Amino acid sequence: VKEDFYQVERTPVRGEIVTCGRLTEQKNHKLLINAFAEVQKIYPYATLKIYGEGALQEELQDQINTLDLNEKVFLMGATNNVAKALQTADLFVLSSDYEGMPNALMEAMAAGVPCVSTDCPCGGPRELFGNLCVEDLVCCNEPKQLAQTMEKKLEQNDQSCMQRKRAEQFRPEKINYEWIKYINELIYLISIKNKTEGKVKINDVNLHMVFLGNPGTGKTTVARLLAEIFYDLKYIKYNKLVEVSAKDLIGEYVGQTGPKTNEVINKAMGGVLFIDEAYTLYSKNNSYNEEAIATLIKAMEDHRNEFIVIFAGYTKEMTPFLNSNSGIKSRIGYTFEFPDYTSAELLEIFKLFVKKSNFKIEDKALIKAKNIFEKHLNDDNFGNARFARNLYEKCVINHATNCKDIANDNRLKTITEEDIIDI
Repeated sequence: VKEDFYQVERTPVRGEIVTCGRLTEQKNHKLLINAFAEVQKIYPYATLKIYGEGALQEELQDQINTLDLNEKVFLMGATNNVAKALQTADLFVLSSDYEGMPNALMEAMAAGVPCVSTDCPCGGPRELFGNLCVEDLVCCNEPKQLAQTMEKKLEQNDQSCMQRKRAEQFRPEKINYEWIKYINELIYLISIKNKTEGKVKINDVNLHMVFLGNPGTGKTTVARLLAEIFYDLKYIKYNKLVEVSAKDLIGEYVGQTGPKTNEVINKAMGGVLFIDEAYTLYSKNNSYNEEAIATLIKAMEDHRNEFIVIFAGYTKEMTPFLNSNSGIKSRIGYTFEFPDYTSAELLEIFKLFVKKSNFKIEDKALIKAKNIFEKHLNDDNFGNARFARNLYEKCVINHATNCKDIANDNRLKTITEEDIIDI
């Protein structure tokens, strides 16, 4: 009875394991199936879904039959929609040198699904991703080790949602396939370098970029995440992001701007320089501003392999800045737009603030909050996620006022409709 109870206690709600890749000898599917047979001893309700097609399909089916796993392991065929395949997954297993690996791994991380990888001759995903996935990606090359790792991941997923919480940090926005494509391009360049044993020079790639979007759309947050990614992929020497604005670059008297701008540039060397509200650098007939821009442009060209510059600002205001000097546009490698949040997305952000503070919230309160978001969506300089945060903070203050004479624990922990106030 104790053993049965122990098994039930350790069985995750679903225990669904997913893998993707062509069914060939090089993809380690046989290894995975053998390891899954061991996992079944601890997690009898777990299932394995294998997405892909190839010459090994019949042989794998025979292996499944031999191990009596017909009702546990499923050959799902090929898929072009990895995100959909991961919707109900509790664990993603990366199969060796699968060509769609970066997409699949990014999708899994974005969805908060724990990841395990099988090793491959060229070094595996670890070699491509560096330390970026150190907490999420464990490489295993023999059945017992792989089984133990999958069991550990399933147990972690059952006991807590740490991987999903990490995903919230990894992906503050909804999945943006433009970003996935961009990261893939950088990973493929690293792959070429590895395969040619460093004979191909790839450090000349232009990574300077422009972020366009209204306040509170995640530009600064994404810049911080990219700095980590660039470091893990070895595009920059240090894991650092230097955040500045125009006042940090422009001097107050003749001869001060050049040294002041160069000081900031030197501080950012080996990392990422993030210039927020960069459009304020542009000012007609202002020699100080022009000197700052010229100094930046020169450094972006002379040290393009030593640091990355990100210009960020509101879409409308950035246009005159980008057109003010032809040298700026020619030195930008990528431009990304950050769209405004919808009222539904803002409500999810609001709910996240509530959840992180261990409050509960009534449905009527959520409806009232959503109506406030819809009311202000078209306001000039609408703050997006900042507005959601400000609304939450105001509501908590109002909640405290409303509960000043209340001792009921449930009421103290619950945000109600009367606590929600417009700002």
